Amino acid sequence: MRQHMGRGLAIALTTALAVGVIPASAVAESGGRAGLSLPTPGQPRAVPVKPVKSGGTAFPDAAALHPWKGAPRVSRPASGSTDIPLDAAPGTGPVSVSTTPVGPLAQAGVRASRSTLVDPAPKAGAKVKVTVADRTATRRAGVQGVLLSVDRAVAQSTTDTLRVSVDYDGFRGAFGGDWAARLRFAELPSCVLSTPQRPECRSQRPLDSVNDTETGEVSAEIPSGPTTVPRTDAAKASSASASGAMVLAVTADPSGPTGDFKATPLDASASWSAGGSTGALSWNHPLEIPAVPGGLVPGVELGYNSQAVDGRTGASNNQASWIGDGWSYEPGFIERRYKSCEQDKANGTNTTKRFDQCWYSDNAVLHLGGKSTELVYEKDKGWHPEADSGEKVEKLTGAVNGDEGTDDVDGKGEHWKVTTTDGTQYFFGRNRLPGWTDNGTITPEDDSPVTAPTPPGASP
Repeated sequence: MRQHMGRGLAIALTTALAVGVIPASAVAESGGRAGLSLPTPGQPRAVPVKPVKSGGTAFPDAAALHPWKGAPRVSRPASGSTDIPLDAAPGTGPVSVSTTPVGPLAQAGVRASRSTLVDPAPKAGAKVKVTVADRTATRRAGVQGVLLSVDRAVAQSTTDTLRVSVDYDGFRGAFGGDWAARLRFAELPSCVLSTPQRPECRSQRPLDSVNDTETGEVSAEIPSGPTTVPRTDAAKASSASASGAMVLAVTADPSGPTGDFKATPLDASASWSAGGSTGALSWNHPLEIPAVPGGLVPGVELGYNSQAVDGRTGASNNQASWIGDGWSYEPGFIERRYKSCEQDKANGTNTTKRFDQCWYSDNAVLHLGGKSTELVYEKDKGWHPEADSGEKVEKLTGAVNGDEGTDDVDGKGEHWKVTTTDGTQYFFGRNRLPGWTDNGTITPEDDSPVTAPTPPGASP
């Protein structure tokens, strides 16, 4: 009996809970009407549509509109020499000193005009001999443009200043980087024609030049007196320097109206780091290297990174590499940093305002194997990387590389040797590799060092 009543109580409680969860409105309506009437939703008004046509006008093919025409045609002035009389009417040939040249220079683009400063006209019979060097002699002199000499032995009978001009329209496309717009004249010691392998014979003194990019002509005024390039001992000993010839080169300045193409310092982005997904696309292209005995073949590859320009700003040198924007080939380098001489007047004699680069400390930055780190000098222990990975760093001197440093400070012929933990040795700035000789055929130098002269009077 107790069991029956308990079961009935459970059923009643369940029924009451079920009714309690029904909405009040539903209960009230079900009690008042037989059925529930819902509103009929209205249909939205139709919007007129038109069929979309597929296809359409195709975009022009940019590649077809601008096909590759191949390398530009380059025609440099031919080698040869001619006598140009100064008392004749100005000419229109390619190297210039006062009349239309005769002989091979008439087709070479070399002419000379007279710029009268004192006398209204040169003496009768005054002439200038102009000689254009061949391509072999030009390359040996370290000149990419034109190498020529102006013999003013006869022209010294007049006090005129001579204007020499070269028509470069035929070889303006020889190099990239707006090379033609940066062309200017420079004077070289005359020993460059006989002993171009001597660094002192390849020194250049820029001349005030006028470059007309529309007509493709560069010109400069030269005095009719003796040459103005300082004579070194080697130049004085050269038989060529005994003549009255002035050696001129048409070569490109590191910077021009369209940009700066000088060697750039270490990018600030080399010290950046980021973790996770950076969004950069990187790609390495290996180069095939000839096999050598023992299998000691270096790995050489070209690298690409889409974020290679992230560390550059509007105030830095943002030119693309010689491979292309985003591409790099960096076998490594060691760089010393300088500061403006205006900030380095302490303990020095430079009291005038100047913004040349001055020495301020014995410092260096190593960039090798994708790692950039400061080199730190520790007394009695030598140099070691700030981010040390076990490399042995040695600063050496005595190399023939154009470095005219200071004895007992940084030394002359400075170069570096880095030995990694696997025994690989890297040399920086050595210039002349083992086995180099100048007996007979000259072994090429690698020109790896780039020096920056500091002005006299700067604090060491």
